[in-house]
Amino acid sequence: MRTELYKKPIIEISKNLLFLLIISINLREPYFHTRELLFFLFIFFSIPFGNYKKIINILLYLTIWGVSLIYNVIVPGSNVIDGVWFQGIIISSYLFLMVFSTKEYRDVIIKGFITSATIVSIITIILWLVCWFIPAIRTALIAYFSLLYEKTNLSFIGIDTRMIVGIPFFFVWYRTIPIVIPALGYFYVKRLKGQKTRKNAFYIIIYTIALILSGTRADILVAFMLLFFYIAFFLMQKHRFFIAICIVLAGLYGGLMAANAFLHDKGSNSTAIKTLHQISYFNTFDSDLIRTIFFGWGYGSTFYTLGRNKFVDVTELSHWESIRRYGFISFIMIMTCIWLKPLINIFIKEKYVIRYFYIIWVLSFVFVACTNPYLLDSLGFCVLLFFDVCFQFDVSTTKKRITHD
Repeated sequence: MRTELYKKPIIEISKNLLFLLIISINLREPYFHTRELLFFLFIFFSIPFGNYKKIINILLYLTIWGVSLIYNVIVPGSNVIDGVWFQGIIISSYLFLMVFSTKEYRDVIIKGFITSATIVSIITIILWLVCWFIPAIRTALIAYFSLLYEKTNLSFIGIDTRMIVGIPFFFVWYRTIPIVIPALGYFYVKRLKGQKTRKNAFYIIIYTIALILSGTRADILVAFMLLFFYIAFFLMQKHRFFIAICIVLAGLYGGLMAANAFLHDKGSNSTAIKTLHQISYFNTFDSDLIRTIFFGWGYGSTFYTLGRNKFVDVTELSHWESIRRYGFISFIMIMTCIWLKPLINIFIKEKYVIRYFYIIWVLSFVFVACTNPYLLDSLGFCVLLFFDVCFQFDVSTTKKRITHD
């Protein structure tokens, strides 16, 4: 009885810390390492409440990290020992959050993640409106963030005009804008499950607007693709299969055309840099096939990229970077056994056609994460926690009901 008396306030503290931790993934230095502080406080209060059957994720990741490190310390050819290899332990520790993917933490994880995505969206939209209508503030903010980048090499907000397929586009980019994609898909799933409330529609609208205003081509493409597939699946529920198939084909065709235009956009500096990054990765892979296939060059090692004309330890291309760090086989294991495991489980469990929308939902984030360094970092692992909780305790248990606004 006395144990239960102490347990309730402790778990409430734990839930509040987890809520703040998920929101804090939007912060980057120099904010006094807020995320790390909240993470260790959360772990301290929450150790008794985890489901430790799920610790296999972090054990697998740490094993891959450790094998890669040991090989690259022993075998010449990598500068991992001179790099920031210890950060690999800190980042991989966020996978430990998966042990708290339980029914007891379900509400706080979903609420924290949706709140986090909403904050990013509102910041993006408000900043865009202010900068669009008040040029003086736009000029001041551009100068401030440029100076911050020059002094600290930090870039968590970008405000500028870029060319997208030859069209000038004014954008406000917040560094963690990709977290909006899982949240957007979540509310599409809610509507497909029958919860057609005005609140759900509101979230879908502001998330879509924020992704478009971010000016990131992958985010814009995914925002429209999710909308197209939502309409198609909605029509399938109404047994309008011919129209649904036409919309899916039109969406796929439009998506492929847009992706092709983005990839061959000669006016885009970002595309040129990523192309040079990719060439540099292939050059690195060709230099040592054993490392490429089995061990990688280790977390924290650097390589020369033509995209930046210098040695770097990470680029925006997460999939190639993961192969460079850990090797091709380890990358496949990480994707299959860690990243796609919640999707595979729900795909087997769910018997209705909506399970195919789940695939689109998850792969939308993975696609965007492969153009940003988020797939295997604290943000990516928080997204993975969100997906796991949704698939186990939320969307999988939501019964289909027909409601109207």
